[in-house]
Amino acid sequence: MRIPYELCLATAGKQVPLGPDWIHEVKHDGYRMLVIRENDRVRLHSRGSEWTKRYPWIAAAALKNWRKHFRFQRAELSGSTTTKCFYAFDILAMGGDDLRALTAAAGRSSGSR
Repeated sequence: MRIPYELCLATAGKQVPLGPDWIHEVKHDGYRMLVIRENDRVRLHSRGSEWTKRYPWIAAAALKNWRKHFRFQRAELSGSTTTKCFYAFDILAMGGDDLRALTAAAGRSSGSR
């Protein structure tokens, strides 16, 4: 199955950018994946591999969202072997709307990113 979105991979920087126009985040160790929900089906993909069966609790959590259609481009799973944390970033689509054309400036002005 072809996934229509590519994962955005982290790049190392030499210093943190300064100023009010910059937003940055701490890079946690973990896996980046694409989370796709279409009605009652959730799929997790990371670099060409299907991870839905490996992390069913993430799929179950996505099904609890009231939106029936969404795609998160960047989701990170990190933690020890006993404790896992899941962070979802960069929503690409919601409710049938493609959100990729929205700019970071629009996100900053609304108080979110």
